[in-house]
Amino acid sequence: MRTIAISLGGSIIHPESGFNVNYVKQFCGIIRRERGIKFVISVGGGHAARTAIGAVSSVIRNKLLLDEIGIAMTRTNAMALKNIMLEYGMDVAPIVPATLNEFKELHTRHRITVFGGFVEGVTTDADAMLAAEASGAKTLINIGMTAYVYDRNPSERGARALKRLSHEEMVGLAERFDRREAKSDFIFDVVASLLAARSKVKVLFVGPEIKDFEAAIHGRQHNGTTVD
Repeated sequence: MRTIAISLGGSIIHPESGFNVNYVKQFCGIIRRERGIKFVISVGGGHAARTAIGAVSSVIRNKLLLDEIGIAMTRTNAMALKNIMLEYGMDVAPIVPATLNEFKELHTRHRITVFGGFVEGVTTDADAMLAAEASGAKTLINIGMTAYVYDRNPSERGARALKRLSHEEMVGLAERFDRREAKSDFIFDVVASLLAARSKVKVLFVGPEIKDFEAAIHGRQHNGTTVD
């Protein structure tokens, strides 16, 4: 049974309006139907993490401690997703692993494993890539509010969406724009990009349209950037 890794962005699962139950229902419906695929799903912190970190960053100066707060929020979102999957009767690991070793043990026993952050200093994109390497996944689907990687900050005038990139080109962009700061918004962090490059994992970026996510699973054309 092949494995697909997913980095489910916090901006999708937990926007400013609260936990996105409607999206999660659609997401779970697709995962449930794909019984011949194992999924390892990393979940971001979203608005909850940004709010918490923003509120205390004027008092807490230590970046590692701010990362710990963000990781706690990712695990809360992962627990919510995991419990919804359990309610739907899906074969999902009953706990949210806190370490890569815990993840590896659970992945061998369940079709779906959901987790948040493993380690400070990186985003859940990098955690998803570590899980991809550990599970032998050769494809990672990154789900975020933006379907495309851009050649610069997409809010800047003249920013250009990139349909296809090599791993080396992606690493170059990440090295330019990823600040490695808690609650930074670069689309894929530099650690994740380097891990994808070294293990030749194809990264498919999709936006919030659920049809694009489903198409990416099956290798069909979809809106978003492909990195390989």
